[in-house]
Amino acid sequence: GRPRRVVRRDRGDGGGIGGGVQLAGTHVAGIAHAGEGAQGRDDGRYADATKLYETWIAVEPNEPRAQQARNRAKARSEGREDEVEAGRAKDREGDYAAAEVFFTQAIVKDTNNGNAYKGRATVRRKLGRFDDALGDITRAANLMTDEPGTRSEAARLYEEKGDLVRSRGLYEKVTMIKPKDSRAWGDLAEIFKKQKKFRKAAFYYGVAYGLDPNYAKNLDHI
Repeated sequence: GRPRRVVRRDRGDGGGIGGGVQLAGTHVAGIAHAGEGAQGRDDGRYADATKLYETWIAVEPNEPRAQQARNRAKARSEGREDEVEAGRAKDREGDYAAAEVFFTQAIVKDTNNGNAYKGRATVRRKLGRFDDALGDITRAANLMTDEPGTRSEAARLYEEKGDLVRSRGLYEKVTMIKPKDSRAWGDLAEIFKKQKKFRKAAFYYGVAYGLDPNYAKNLDHI
C-alpha cells in the first residue's frame, strides 16, 4: 500500500504541543518550589526558604513573584525587616507618610516589586493623592496580573474619585475571580447604592450576607 505520512506535532522547541507541555511542567515545578519556600518562611526557617525561592527563580527566571519572595526571605534571614512588611505595619498604625517611605525604599531596591507598588498605592490613596496612587496600582496590576487585590484597590481609587462606572466594572471583575469573597460583593453593592440603584444594591448585599452574616446591617439600611 501507499506509505503513511507521519506528522510530528511535538516539536520540543518551545512551540506546538511539546513546547506547551514543557512550559506547563516548568510552571508546575515553580509552584512546587514556591509552596515549599512559603512553608519554610511560615516555619521561621528563612535561610531555607531563601534557597527554595532561589530554586524557583532558576526554574522560572522571569517570574517577578519569585524574586520578591526570595528578597523578603533573605531580609528576614539576615535579621533585616522587609520594607514591604514595615510599610504595611505603618499603614495599619495610620502613619501613611512613613508607610510610603518604606514602600518607596522597596521599589528602589526592586522595581518589579508588585506588592510594594500596591502598598504604596493604598497609602497614597489614603493621603488623597489619587493620581499618584493610580499610577502605582496600574504598575502593580501589570506585575501581578492574577492578583485580584490590585483590581480592588483600583476600584476603591475610582470610587473615591467619583468615577463609579469604572469602579463598578473593577469590582464586578473581582467578584468573578473571587466569587466567595464577601467583601467584593459588599463593595459592589455599595457602588450600586451610591448610584441609587437600590434593588441591585439589595441583591448584592444579599450575596455578601450569604457569605458573611455581618452584612445583615447593610441590608437593613437599603
